[in-house]
Amino acid sequence: EGALEDERQALLGAAEARWQLGDKTAALVCYDRALGNAVDAGDKDGEAQVLLGKGFALMSIGEGGRAVESLERSAALADSLGHTAQARFIENMLLQARAMDTAGPRQKDALGGEVAERGASNESARTADG
Repeated sequence: EGALEDERQALLGAAEARWQLGDKTAALVCYDRALGNAVDAGDKDGEAQVLLGKGFALMSIGEGGRAVESLERSAALADSLGHTAQARFIENMLLQARAMDTAGPRQKDALGGEVAERGASNESARTADG
């Protein structure tokens, strides 16, 4: 299990690095691989964390519909694990993702930029419960 966790952390690091370099597609592939890793390991907490990161990434590029899917799964897992603060945080992100999903192109650009600006300041809240 430790090796799977190490691999997942490496994949998440790679996702972040690719994101910072502007390769959003490769970053999302890394998130998907990390998600598969968490599922294979039976790590529900890890799965919730990966889905949260992927949902945030999708929101940042204006993919509200896909973000909603990831965030809903993450919120359900966080709630089932008793991570109340994390579940509330994700629910707030879900509100933004749903608004983005129903917004027009100009509104999506504005919402996506707002999400990206908030990303760094919200990073600590993502792991507040553990």
